[in-house]
Amino acid sequence: MVNVHSVNHTTYRRVTETFGNSLPVLPKESYICDAGCSWGCTTFELRDLYPNNKIIGFDIDPSNIRGNNLGLDLRCADMFDFFRETDLRFAGIFAMNNVWIGHNEGIVSDNQVKELFTDMKRRLVLGGAIAVSYVSFFKIYYPDSKIEYNSGHFNADNSSFTRLLVDS
Repeated sequence: MVNVHSVNHTTYRRVTETFGNSLPVLPKESYICDAGCSWGCTTFELRDLYPNNKIIGFDIDPSNIRGNNLGLDLRCADMFDFFRETDLRFAGIFAMNNVWIGHNEGIVSDNQVKELFTDMKRRLVLGGAIAVSYVSFFKIYYPDSKIEYNSGHFNADNSSFTRLLVDS
């Protein structure tokens, strides 16, 4: 494991702590996306967890991207525009909290989330997965095989949100 600066050490293991033994097995030598990467701590961890993949992170806030001093491929983009417009194909797409928060706070509608998940699925390589999480739950979905893994505390809001991923 790479020695991580103490400032970001508390969030460096966020992916591992969220997904634990359920960390997605992803096709190698493809891109992996950290959607809504903030300043790149999760992107940095993904780079270590998937050393045979190229990791790209993006965030809508340009100040997060400008602060990147970890040697990461971080881009400034709106999530909806990015997945609609990119030509890249991904082995995995990680959305840690951000999509659910926007939906839960009423900023993003069910239809917008379904459209986003549809665009994400179109950008996956064969065997790729989408992993979404929030504080108390996660879902990993492999669209090609229709396999899904759930973990954590599922209430009505979490269940209806994650159904949008499968039903999109």
